[in-house]
Amino acid sequence: MYEKLVDNTEDIVGQLAYCMYKQSKQQYLQQFASRNNRQPSDAEVRNHVHCAELPAVEMYKVTANNLFNDYLAQAIQDKLDEMEKHYKAELWLFIKRHKPESKFEQALHGSKALFFGGLGGVVGNAMTTLIVIILLFGAASSVTRDDFAQSSKERIISGLAETFGVGVTISPARKAEAPAESDPAMSPTAKIP
Repeated sequence: MYEKLVDNTEDIVGQLAYCMYKQSKQQYLQQFASRNNRQPSDAEVRNHVHCAELPAVEMYKVTANNLFNDYLAQAIQDKLDEMEKHYKAELWLFIKRHKPESKFEQALHGSKALFFGGLGGVVGNAMTTLIVIILLFGAASSVTRDDFAQSSKERIISGLAETFGVGVTISPARKAEAPAESDPAMSPTAKIP
């Protein structure tokens, strides 16, 4: 009967089914002894196994499989419950360690993040612009640099004057004109009579 129920030594479900068979056989032996006031003969035991136990082999396997699955599901559920309880306790401990912030503290942290984040962005953009201007200024010719420097000064002064409400008009500086060569009287080498 063992070979019919157990596939190998690691077949837990088969071994459980074999235990059920042995329990049923023990029950038969006890009932026979109490009814007949004697133990059954080997022939009577073989007859019981052949007529009652062999037809129940599949029932033993199914019952053992269901019992094993129920036990396994219960063990898994117990482990999940234990883990859930543990992690809930850890989470509550973590939450209790951190002091809750008031509305003022939340607003303060938010404004700090906004101020320093915004200020960092402005400084970063200003630095990038300055680097680009320096690179372009260095790559430009000297005439272009002079024109750029002059127009930048004029724009900065005009912008500051406008900001402070001072009316300033800056007209471009006139360049010194070269003397005309056609007029000999104006020539520095001309002789005075």
